Amino acid sequence: VVAVALNIKNESEISHAPEAFSAIQQAMKHSRDARAHTYTEGRYHLAVFASGDRKTNSFNALRAAKGMVEALADYNRRHATKIDYSAGINMGEMIIEYINGKAKFTSVGTTIVTAKMASERAERAIVISAAVHRALSGVAKGEALPGGNFWKVTNIIDREKHSEFINKFMKRQQK
Repeated sequence: VVAVALNIKNESEISHAPEAFSAIQQAMKHSRDARAHTYTEGRYHLAVFASGDRKTNSFNALRAAKGMVEALADYNRRHATKIDYSAGINMGEMIIEYINGKAKFTSVGTTIVTAKMASERAERAIVISAAVHRALSGVAKGEALPGGNFWKVTNIIDREKHSEFINKFMKRQQK
């Protein structure tokens, strides 16, 4: 599975602003739209991607995290009450059990903890673990952060928006 931790560093300070809470919920919608299971632990809003293989889950998590960060940056541009946020992504093992139709997650090892640590290393950005960086080597460009196995994402290459053109081109080449 792949876990995304959206860290709202000043959640206690913005608790009085309903528009900030609404913006956080809107940001988390990106992960729910990508079919992630979401839940909250204190100031961390977590999304767990477990529906595909590791590379697919990693890419979906990265796209959702990008959407979250962009939504919160847009909110900060338009409002006086600023949200101090960051996102961390990690890959690992989890036990998922369904109780009364609701998913319950149990982390095996440090899957969630490492995602949270990655989010602590970021400032209004996305930080991924080395495992996620390896899985997304052709998709996510980043710079290594000192003192750990974390990478700050600087660019995401989304080939999906050009896939129709590429597929047509490849079919013409085969003729």
